[in-house]
Amino acid sequence: VSVTVTPDGASVDTPTAVNDTATTAEDTPTTITVLANDNFGGDGPNTGTIQVTQGANGTVTINDGGTPNDPTDDTVTYTPNANFNGSDSFTYTITDSNGDTSTATVSVTVTPDGASVDTPTAVNDTATTAEDTPTTITVLANDNFGGDGPNTGTIQVTQGANGTVTINDGGTPNDPTDDTVTYTPNANFNG
Repeated sequence: VSVTVTPDGASVDTPTAVNDTATTAEDTPTTITVLANDNFGGDGPNTGTIQVTQGANGTVTINDGGTPNDPTDDTVTYTPNANFNGSDSFTYTITDSNGDTSTATVSVTVTPDGASVDTPTAVNDTATTAEDTPTTITVLANDNFGGDGPNTGTIQVTQGANGTVTINDGGTPNDPTDDTVTYTPNANFNG
């Protein structure tokens, strides 16, 4: 007679950490209950806190729930680096009372905050002028300096192949937000 005994979920001796996901807005910390889907196994948890690694684009802190010797109520808080949005990840490790460990990955998506765009956006402009007639173009009217704001100075331009471009700083050489450009076509040029 042979008998096979299979373990039930409660009597598994080793812990099992299961991967987690989280989403947060840019510049906004998020607390993650990483242990909600984990199992410390039949030996039970160790006396201490879970262990974490740091994200490449954010920091991870352990919240021991006020019970530093009981990891079952631990959570982690992920705080993205300033102005970061995109994907990041970190790992955490749980340990049972027998010293067995299990590690899982937390994948975090940091969404742009919507209130601001961090990088400036310049949008193409068009202008029409008569031959031998300069035209002033408010090139910044449809642009966005982003959440970090403009630099102190003037905008930068390149010269046209058939005319010259000059920057008008609006009387404020350290504030580019009121800058315009004047395009002066070469003599007798049209096209």
